[in-house]
Amino acid sequence: MIKKIQLTVIIFLFSALTKITYAGPGTVSGQLLGIENAAKVSALGGAYAGLSDDLNAVSYNPAGLAQIYGTEFQFTHVLYYLDTRINSFTYGQRLGKLGIGFKWKMLSAEDTGRKSSGAKIENFDITMSHYAFGVGFPVAERYRVGFTMNIISEKYEVEGINNFTEDLSDSGVGFDIGWHYTGFRGSSYGMVIRNMGSGLKPADEEAPLPRQYVVGGAHRMNRFNFLWEAYISNQTNFAWKCGIEANLSDNFKARAGLSVITKTDFTLGFGIPYNNWDMDYAFFPHQDMGIVHRISLGVHF
Repeated sequence: MIKKIQLTVIIFLFSALTKITYAGPGTVSGQLLGIENAAKVSALGGAYAGLSDDLNAVSYNPAGLAQIYGTEFQFTHVLYYLDTRINSFTYGQRLGKLGIGFKWKMLSAEDTGRKSSGAKIENFDITMSHYAFGVGFPVAERYRVGFTMNIISEKYEVEGINNFTEDLSDSGVGFDIGWHYTGFRGSSYGMVIRNMGSGLKPADEEAPLPRQYVVGGAHRMNRFNFLWEAYISNQTNFAWKCGIEANLSDNFKARAGLSVITKTDFTLGFGIPYNNWDMDYAFFPHQDMGIVHRISLGVHF
């Protein structure tokens, strides 16, 4: 059995590395897939593939869904750039040896185009939706695998003067496959291929989904959790993320994260667990676009 698992891991690695060799930066669709929304994960810089020990695994490493115990719910609200709003609802459930997850996420934005004189030219209405269905299960004492199906849709509505209207929309399906290993002394590791599938074509040209080949780890030392993640995608040649969580008390966790993708970004946040409830907050300052606030409220039982 162990030899079969090792062979599976080797094949997974070889396939991912082969794809990475030919990966290059470019234009992608389904941008909503790449926007961090869970406050806990965002505060850790997005480095979650190696931990993924709760319902957020459905988006970051579906193999981690096998670590869910009981039932979990989470609602997240994001105040994004330029009055853009993102809301999401996530559900996780343990079913025997299986862990399942469902996630709904929607981005909505409105804007008005005007002439230099201030006269209105047209109104824009943008809606992006994402539905994710994931499952994770153990294949040995410390090994897990998982799969997620992502359904993504984009719709752009333009209402101009003289009753001119234009609607552009499209949808697509992508898949994630993940592997997770719990090591010794509080360490765990994960590998994920995210967003395999056809791209979207809301306008004239079809663009692929933001495919990523990810490896990550998590390490627990006393009251601290250290997380890291590195990946290559068709959107950027190489990127890495890291985060730290300090368990300062039973009811307060301080978090900080760093991500280097096209530029370096910092995030800060905290978590307040109380009985079966969790409240998480993340603060992300952008030097040009402003500040992003994320807040998540979850319950598990």
